[in-house]
Amino acid sequence: MPLRKAKQSAPPPPIPTNDPLFSSVGLLLPLREDFNDRSLNARSLSSQGVVMSTNTAKFGSQSAKFGSRSYLSFQGADLALGAEFLLETWVMQTARPCEYAPIFETLNNAPTYQGYSWDLQNGHLHFFDGNLRHNGTTVMPLNEWTFIQVMRRNSILSMWINGFPDYVGASTNIPSITGDFRIGSNNWSVTPVFWLDGYLQDLRLTKASRSPILPTQPFPTN
Repeated sequence: MPLRKAKQSAPPPPIPTNDPLFSSVGLLLPLREDFNDRSLNARSLSSQGVVMSTNTAKFGSQSAKFGSRSYLSFQGADLALGAEFLLETWVMQTARPCEYAPIFETLNNAPTYQGYSWDLQNGHLHFFDGNLRHNGTTVMPLNEWTFIQVMRRNSILSMWINGFPDYVGASTNIPSITGDFRIGSNNWSVTPVFWLDGYLQDLRLTKASRSPILPTQPFPTN
């Protein structure tokens, strides 16, 4: 199916405030200046080869550049997703050197794979909940900012591209976690086997029901 493109926006207005669901935000990474978590958890992330780049940005002048087995990692034992959640980010994939390009992953202990993963599989959205694999239908473009989301609500898992649904299916398993997270590479091996080649900006995890809309400005930080 053809991809519906997000409209290019003018420079954003000041970052909005007073997100009514901010207390339910488990992770908020603007990735416009640094790797700091702006949620109430203020998590500490470690960078393995990820850099802030001025090559491209959806908002502002910088974004986080991934590639060549680079990743961000952190501990998040309290990030159990629960029955309702929304994961979302802006991504620009510049190449596909691997079958999978992990976005957000807590899988470990291959080949049993405990945890969950959200990634791009040959350009398609893909979410593994520890039991079932959910696969999108649209091939996302290279070298173009695209907004992607995965949502679970009322035992239904859906994935969205630029504000439009790309996959809807039953979700019988609430994803578990291991406490170890990576952004931009797989988590189940010391040296990454799969990695994202490209850029990320505004990654957010809300552990509550939130409508999957296409943002026109950065996420609120309070």
